[in-house]
Amino acid sequence: MNEQQIGDYLHERSSLTAGDVLSTLEQLPAAIAHFLKDGRTVIIRGLGTFYPAISSEGFEDPEKCKPNQVVLKRICLRTDKKFLHKMANTCFQQISEPGARERKKKTDL
Repeated sequence: MNEQQIGDYLHERSSLTAGDVLSTLEQLPAAIAHFLKDGRTVIIRGLGTFYPAISSEGFEDPEKCKPNQVVLKRICLRTDKKFLHKMANTCFQQISEPGARERKKKTDL
């Protein structure tokens, strides 16, 4: 699924225009990044909490660790319990992706 497909899904279930939904979805990553860079966690109720995972080399004295020695490792998402509950009874099955056979044949050569 891409943002256009998700936007269409949300548009059909709300009073928002398709353009409004798509615009919001396109701006959401920049908004999350803005607040994370500001040192804040981002909570989206029903989805979860975004927060940075940071690291540095080990220091015995915390005073020796300077801000330029701390690096971003990844952005984490701790999912909301309600979101996990919605996914609890999900059944999975293997399906073929369109064009998968053709790609496999090309890589087998």
